[in-house]
Amino acid sequence: MHLEPPDFVSDEPATVSTNHGQYLFQVSHSQRSAKSDGPSIYRLTALSFRTTFNNNEVYMISFIGGTGPEGKGLALRFAIAGERVFIGSRDAERGLAAAKEVQELLPAGLPKDYIRGGSNEEAAGTGFAQLGDAVFIAVPYAAHKDTLTALAASLKDKVIVNVVVPLAFEKGRASATIVEAGSAAEEAAQILPESKIVSAFHNISAADLMVPDRSLDCDVIVCSDDDSAKTRIMGLAEMILGVRAVNGGGLANSRYVEDLTALLLNINRTYKAHSSIRITGI
Repeated sequence: MHLEPPDFVSDEPATVSTNHGQYLFQVSHSQRSAKSDGPSIYRLTALSFRTTFNNNEVYMISFIGGTGPEGKGLALRFAIAGERVFIGSRDAERGLAAAKEVQELLPAGLPKDYIRGGSNEEAAGTGFAQLGDAVFIAVPYAAHKDTLTALAASLKDKVIVNVVVPLAFEKGRASATIVEAGSAAEEAAQILPESKIVSAFHNISAADLMVPDRSLDCDVIVCSDDDSAKTRIMGLAEMILGVRAVNGGGLANSRYVEDLTALLLNINRTYKAHSSIRITGI
Protein backbone atom coordinates (compact mmCIF):
# COMPACT_ATOMS: atom_id res chain seq x y z
CA MET A 1 0.00 0.00 0.00
CA HIS A 2 1.45 3.37 -1.04
CA LEU A 3 0.65 6.37 1.18
CA GLU A 4 0.96 9.92 -0.07
CA PRO A 5 2.32 12.17 2.71
CA PRO A 6 -0.23 14.52 4.26
CA ASP A 7 -0.13 18.20 3.40
CA PHE A 8 0.28 19.12 7.07
CA VAL A 9 0.72 17.54 10.45
CA SER A 10 -1.93 17.89 13.14
CA ASP A 11 -3.53 15.96 15.93
CA GLU A 12 -6.53 15.21 13.73
CA PRO A 13 -6.90 11.60 12.49
CA ALA A 14 -6.17 11.06 8.79
CA THR A 15 -7.74 8.45 6.52
CA VAL A 16 -6.24 6.47 3.66
CA SER A 17 -8.44 4.49 1.27
CA THR A 18 -7.43 1.20 -0.34
CA ASN A 19 -9.17 -1.38 -2.50
CA HIS A 20 -10.23 -3.28 0.61
CA GLY A 21 -11.29 -0.52 2.93
CA GLN A 22 -10.17 2.58 4.77
CA TYR A 23 -7.39 3.04 7.32
CA LEU A 24 -7.58 5.64 10.08
CA PHE A 25 -4.21 7.04 11.19
CA GLN A 26 -3.02 9.50 13.79
CA VAL A 27 -0.46 11.87 12.21
CA SER A 28 1.42 12.65 15.38
CA HIS A 29 4.88 13.90 14.44
CA SER A 30 7.12 15.08 11.61
CA GLN A 31 10.67 16.29 11.14
CA ARG A 32 12.91 17.45 8.36
CA SER A 33 15.81 15.35 7.22
CA ALA A 34 19.38 16.58 7.79
CA LYS A 35 19.28 18.47 4.51
CA SER A 36 17.08 21.51 4.71
CA ASP A 37 15.55 20.69 1.35
CA GLY A 38 15.09 16.99 2.19
CA PRO A 39 11.75 15.26 2.60
CA SER A 40 9.69 15.38 5.77
CA ILE A 41 9.47 12.23 7.87
CA TYR A 42 6.06 11.40 9.29
CA ARG A 43 5.07 9.04 12.08
CA LEU A 44 1.67 7.48 11.48
CA THR A 45 -0.05 5.45 14.17
CA ALA A 46 -2.69 3.09 12.80
CA LEU A 47 -5.93 3.30 14.79
CA SER A 48 -8.45 1.21 12.87
CA PHE A 49 -9.36 -0.33 9.56
CA ARG A 50 -12.84 0.08 8.08
CA THR A 51 -13.55 -2.83 5.77
CA THR A 52 -15.79 -2.46 2.74
CA PHE A 53 -17.73 -5.47 4.08
CA ASN A 54 -20.54 -3.24 5.44
CA ASN A 55 -20.58 -0.84 2.47
CA ASN A 56 -19.46 2.02 4.74
CA GLU A 57 -22.82 2.09 6.56
CA VAL A 58 -22.81 3.58 10.06
CA TYR A 59 -24.58 1.49 12.69
CA MET A 60 -25.81 2.09 16.19
CA ILE A 61 -24.21 -0.58 18.35
CA SER A 62 -25.54 -0.96 21.87
CA PHE A 63 -24.22 -2.98 24.80
CA ILE A 64 -26.39 -4.61 27.44
CA GLY A 65 -24.17 -4.97 30.49
CA GLY A 66 -21.44 -3.06 28.70
CA THR A 67 -19.64 -1.54 31.69
CA GLY A 68 -17.08 -4.35 31.98
CA PRO A 69 -13.67 -4.33 30.24
CA GLU A 70 -14.82 -6.14 27.09
CA GLY A 71 -17.94 -4.05 26.62
CA LYS A 72 -16.02 -0.80 27.05
CA GLY A 73 -13.15 -2.02 24.88
CA LEU A 74 -15.41 -3.04 22.00
CA ALA A 75 -17.36 0.22 22.32
CA LEU A 76 -14.10 2.17 22.07
CA ARG A 77 -12.89 0.31 18.98
CA PHE A 78 -16.23 0.60 17.16
CA ALA A 79 -16.41 4.33 17.93
CA ILE A 80 -12.89 4.77 16.53
CA ALA A 81 -14.07 2.97 13.39
CA GLY A 82 -16.86 5.52 13.00
CA GLU A 83 -19.81 3.69 14.54
CA ARG A 84 -22.12 5.12 17.18
CA VAL A 85 -22.28 3.16 20.42
CA PHE A 86 -24.45 3.05 23.52
CA ILE A 87 -23.23 1.45 26.77
CA GLY A 88 -26.01 0.09 28.96
CA SER A 89 -26.08 -1.06 32.58
CA ARG A 90 -28.64 -2.13 35.16
CA ASP A 91 -27.77 1.21 36.78
CA ALA A 92 -28.13 4.02 34.24
CA GLU A 93 -25.56 6.12 36.11
CA ARG A 94 -22.96 3.37 35.69
CA GLY A 95 -23.73 3.29 31.99
CA LEU A 96 -23.20 7.04 31.75
CA ALA A 97 -19.95 6.80 33.71
CA ALA A 98 -18.65 4.01 31.46
CA ALA A 99 -19.47 6.06 28.37
CA LYS A 100 -17.57 9.04 29.78
CA GLU A 101 -14.57 6.80 30.54
CA VAL A 102 -14.50 5.52 26.95
CA GLN A 103 -14.93 9.03 25.55
CA GLU A 104 -11.72 10.06 27.28
CA LEU A 105 -9.83 7.30 25.44
CA LEU A 106 -10.88 8.46 21.97
CA PRO A 107 -8.05 9.81 19.79
CA ALA A 108 -8.06 13.58 19.33
CA GLY A 109 -10.47 14.78 16.68
CA LEU A 110 -13.05 12.01 17.00
CA PRO A 111 -16.48 13.15 18.22
CA LYS A 112 -17.23 12.14 21.80
CA ASP A 113 -20.95 12.17 21.14
CA TYR A 114 -20.47 8.94 19.18
CA ILE A 115 -20.44 7.27 22.62
CA ARG A 116 -23.45 7.46 24.92
CA GLY A 117 -24.53 5.59 28.03
CA GLY A 118 -27.54 4.79 30.16
CA SER A 119 -29.70 1.85 31.19
CA ASN A 120 -29.94 -1.64 29.70
CA GLU A 121 -33.52 -0.82 28.73
CA GLU A 122 -32.30 2.10 26.64
CA ALA A 123 -29.57 -0.06 25.12
CA ALA A 124 -32.13 -2.67 24.11
CA GLY A 125 -34.08 0.03 22.31
CA THR A 126 -36.95 0.69 24.72
CA GLY A 127 -38.24 4.18 23.81
CA PHE A 128 -35.24 4.78 21.54
CA ALA A 129 -36.02 3.59 18.03
CA GLN A 130 -32.62 4.68 16.74
CA LEU A 131 -30.73 2.41 19.17
CA GLY A 132 -30.02 -1.29 18.93
CA ASP A 133 -29.06 -1.71 15.27
CA ALA A 134 -26.84 -4.44 16.67
CA VAL A 135 -27.13 -5.31 20.34
CA PHE A 136 -24.24 -6.88 22.24
CA ILE A 137 -24.99 -9.00 25.30
CA ALA A 138 -22.06 -8.64 27.70
CA VAL A 139 -23.59 -9.48 31.08
CA PRO A 140 -22.12 -12.09 33.46
CA TYR A 141 -23.56 -15.53 32.71
CA ALA A 142 -25.35 -15.57 36.08
CA ALA A 143 -27.52 -12.67 34.83
CA HIS A 144 -27.85 -13.91 31.25
CA LYS A 145 -31.22 -15.66 31.34
CA ASP A 146 -33.04 -13.12 33.50
CA THR A 147 -31.69 -10.13 31.56
CA LEU A 148 -32.68 -11.50 28.16
CA THR A 149 -36.09 -12.60 29.40
CA ALA A 150 -36.82 -9.12 30.75
CA LEU A 151 -35.73 -7.39 27.53
CA ALA A 152 -37.09 -9.92 25.01
CA ALA A 153 -39.80 -7.66 23.62
CA SER A 154 -37.32 -4.86 22.89
CA LEU A 155 -34.87 -7.26 21.23
CA LYS A 156 -37.35 -8.77 18.79
CA ASP A 157 -36.10 -8.88 15.16
CA LYS A 158 -32.71 -7.39 16.09
CA VAL A 159 -29.22 -8.75 15.53
CA ILE A 160 -28.01 -9.93 18.94
CA VAL A 161 -24.28 -10.48 19.42
CA ASN A 162 -23.71 -12.73 22.41
CA VAL A 163 -20.23 -12.43 23.94
CA VAL A 164 -21.18 -14.17 27.19
CA VAL A 165 -18.98 -17.04 28.41
CA PRO A 166 -20.22 -19.37 31.19
CA LEU A 167 -17.22 -19.70 33.50
CA ALA A 168 -16.40 -20.83 37.02
CA PHE A 169 -13.28 -19.95 39.00
CA GLU A 170 -11.53 -21.91 41.72
CA LYS A 171 -8.25 -20.77 43.25
CA GLY A 172 -7.73 -18.44 40.29
CA ARG A 173 -8.22 -21.15 37.67
CA ALA A 174 -11.00 -20.82 35.10
CA SER A 175 -13.20 -23.67 33.92
CA ALA A 176 -16.11 -23.86 31.50
CA THR A 177 -19.59 -24.25 32.97
CA ILE A 178 -22.00 -26.78 31.45
CA VAL A 179 -25.04 -25.08 29.89
CA GLU A 180 -28.20 -27.11 29.39
CA ALA A 181 -28.87 -25.49 26.02
CA GLY A 182 -25.32 -26.31 24.85
CA SER A 183 -23.88 -22.79 25.04
CA ALA A 184 -24.77 -19.30 26.18
CA ALA A 185 -25.50 -18.35 22.58
CA GLU A 186 -27.89 -21.27 22.12
CA GLU A 187 -29.57 -20.37 25.40
CA ALA A 188 -30.05 -16.84 24.03
CA ALA A 189 -31.63 -18.29 20.89
CA GLN A 190 -34.14 -20.20 23.02
CA ILE A 191 -35.06 -17.10 25.00
CA LEU A 192 -35.15 -14.81 21.93
CA PRO A 193 -36.66 -16.94 19.13
CA GLU A 194 -37.57 -13.85 17.09
CA SER A 195 -34.08 -12.31 17.23
CA LYS A 196 -31.05 -13.06 15.05
CA ILE A 197 -28.44 -14.51 17.39
CA VAL A 198 -24.73 -14.25 16.59
CA SER A 199 -21.93 -15.60 18.78
CA ALA A 200 -18.61 -13.72 18.58
CA PHE A 201 -15.75 -11.87 20.35
CA HIS A 202 -15.25 -14.49 23.10
CA ASN A 203 -11.50 -14.94 22.68
CA ILE A 204 -10.40 -11.33 22.20
CA SER A 205 -8.27 -9.53 24.79
CA ALA A 206 -10.35 -6.97 26.68
CA ALA A 207 -7.20 -5.31 28.01
CA ASP A 208 -5.79 -4.84 24.51
CA LEU A 209 -9.11 -3.48 23.24
CA MET A 210 -8.78 -0.61 25.72
CA VAL A 211 -5.50 0.57 24.14
CA PRO A 212 -6.73 2.59 21.13
CA ASP A 213 -3.68 2.28 18.87
CA ARG A 214 -2.84 -1.36 19.60
CA SER A 215 -3.23 -3.89 16.77
CA LEU A 216 -4.84 -7.03 18.18
CA ASP A 217 -3.36 -9.50 15.67
CA CYS A 218 -6.04 -12.14 16.29
CA ASP A 219 -9.01 -13.94 14.79
CA VAL A 220 -12.61 -13.55 15.91
CA ILE A 221 -14.73 -16.65 15.31
CA VAL A 222 -18.32 -15.78 14.40
CA CYS A 223 -21.11 -18.36 14.64
CA SER A 224 -24.75 -17.98 13.67
CA ASP A 225 -27.63 -19.78 11.99
CA ASP A 226 -28.51 -16.53 10.18
CA ASP A 227 -26.06 -16.00 7.32
CA SER A 228 -26.85 -12.32 6.75
CA ALA A 229 -26.42 -11.48 10.44
CA LYS A 230 -23.18 -13.48 10.53
CA THR A 231 -21.78 -11.63 7.51
CA ARG A 232 -22.71 -8.29 9.03
CA ILE A 233 -20.94 -9.03 12.33
CA MET A 234 -17.89 -10.44 10.55
CA GLY A 235 -17.60 -7.07 8.83
CA LEU A 236 -17.98 -5.29 12.14
CA ALA A 237 -15.20 -7.40 13.68
CA GLU A 238 -12.79 -6.46 10.90
CA MET A 239 -13.23 -2.78 11.68
CA ILE A 240 -10.95 -3.43 14.67
CA LEU A 241 -7.29 -3.03 13.80
CA GLY A 242 -5.53 -6.39 13.42
CA VAL A 243 -8.68 -8.52 13.62
CA ARG A 244 -9.67 -11.12 11.03
CA ALA A 245 -13.17 -12.57 11.18
CA VAL A 246 -13.51 -16.33 10.72
CA ASN A 247 -16.79 -18.01 9.76
CA GLY A 248 -17.38 -20.50 12.57
CA GLY A 249 -20.49 -22.06 11.08
CA GLY A 250 -23.77 -22.51 12.88
CA LEU A 251 -24.68 -21.47 16.41
CA ALA A 252 -24.12 -25.03 17.70
CA ASN A 253 -20.37 -24.44 17.28
CA SER A 254 -20.45 -21.59 19.77
CA ARG A 255 -19.99 -24.02 22.68
CA TYR A 256 -16.46 -24.84 21.49
CA VAL A 257 -15.52 -21.18 21.09
CA GLU A 258 -16.95 -20.24 24.49
CA ASP A 259 -15.13 -23.12 26.23
CA LEU A 260 -11.82 -22.07 24.67
CA THR A 261 -11.98 -18.86 26.70
CA ALA A 262 -11.28 -20.78 29.90
CA LEU A 263 -8.08 -22.18 28.40
CA LEU A 264 -6.93 -18.72 27.27
CA LEU A 265 -7.55 -17.25 30.73
CA ASN A 266 -5.45 -19.98 32.31
CA ILE A 267 -2.69 -19.38 29.75
CA ASN A 268 -2.84 -15.69 30.62
CA ARG A 269 -2.38 -16.55 34.30
CA THR A 270 0.61 -18.78 33.58
CA TYR A 271 2.39 -16.36 31.26
CA LYS A 272 1.06 -13.09 32.69
CA ALA A 273 -0.06 -12.21 29.16
CA HIS A 274 -3.08 -11.25 27.06
CA SER A 275 -3.51 -14.27 24.78
CA SER A 276 -5.90 -14.63 21.85
CA ILE A 277 -6.21 -17.01 18.89
CA ARG A 278 -5.04 -17.06 15.28
CA ILE A 279 -6.17 -19.85 12.95
CA THR A 280 -3.75 -20.83 10.19
CA GLY A 281 -4.27 -22.70 6.94
CA ILE A 282 -7.31 -20.72 5.78
